[in-house]
Amino acid sequence: MKKSLHRKAIVFSIIALLLATLFISIFYYDLQSDTGEMTNAALTRSLVLDYYVRNLDNYATQSLKIASYHALDDLARNRSISGTFFSDEPTFENVFTQCVQCGYMNCSSRIAPCPHTGGNYTLEWFIENITTLANENLNINTTYTVKVNNITQTYPFQVDVAATISYLVIDNNGKTFEEKRNYFSWNRTVDITASIQLTGLLDPFSVINTHGAYNHTIHETALCMHNSSCWNLATTRQFYDEQGFRAYGNGTSYLSRFWNSSATSSCCGIESLLNTTFLMPVNSSYVDNYYWSGRMLCNATNNVTTIQIDNITSGFLLDDKTASRYNIAADGVVVCR
Repeated sequence: MKKSLHRKAIVFSIIALLLATLFISIFYYDLQSDTGEMTNAALTRSLVLDYYVRNLDNYATQSLKIASYHALDDLARNRSISGTFFSDEPTFENVFTQCVQCGYMNCSSRIAPCPHTGGNYTLEWFIENITTLANENLNINTTYTVKVNNITQTYPFQVDVAATISYLVIDNNGKTFEEKRNYFSWNRTVDITASIQLTGLLDPFSVINTHGAYNHTIHETALCMHNSSCWNLATTRQFYDEQGFRAYGNGTSYLSRFWNSSATSSCCGIESLLNTTFLMPVNSSYVDNYYWSGRMLCNATNNVTTIQIDNITSGFLLDDKTASRYNIAADGVVVCR
């Protein structure tokens, strides 16, 4: 419930920004028009349009941020229903960019809608809102095209989404199209990038592997953030209890979890200690990417030693190397070598 309210608050904030931009423009226009003898009407009109155009870029960037956050959340939830991951990175990126841009799996055909919960917020939806309001309230005509280009990750708890927006803004005060175009017009193509914080989004590994039973959300722990030597039994138990994530260069990045890759990421790796309540009891390390990939399963094939540490929680297991990293190897009992 709290997450739903948080998402709605973000969307309403964007709409409030949109309305504020227009109302300020209208007020400015009316104020200047009332001083007709003191101010040139054409100059006033140009300032109104210029204010609108300058804010359009910022509005598009904020809209891209919200649309991207919603798409990541919706895709994780939808995939958890079937329990299937994306086949590879290009497939994920294609679906993601299309869903952010227009809300369909293919923005050309617009046949299959993207999965969405709590509102179909797309970049086109946001841009259409502000251009419609500008036309109705300021008599400004805007034709536009948008294209979401890609999603990348260079930090553990943040992704970046790039898009290109082209628009022609024309003052509707003219009589014919050419008169309008020649009176005041802006023709721009802008590349925008939105940085999306991952806090509150579902971990694809946990939610998809358990068909939605384990709604493990991303949030960065403040524990031992700049001091790895502070890890001990007490801090590790606290880390487990809060179900947070920490940046770790040998962990798996957030994005690669959508296509079930357990590859390590020096720039963007994260890791968490899984809640045993939602897991099948197997002789494996309960570090998230180790457990889901089976890399640290103690068997005849893997060269792994597992340690049971009941002071974290009953039956909790770690591989010996991870237990050493958290300085708790001596606090457990070897159960498989």
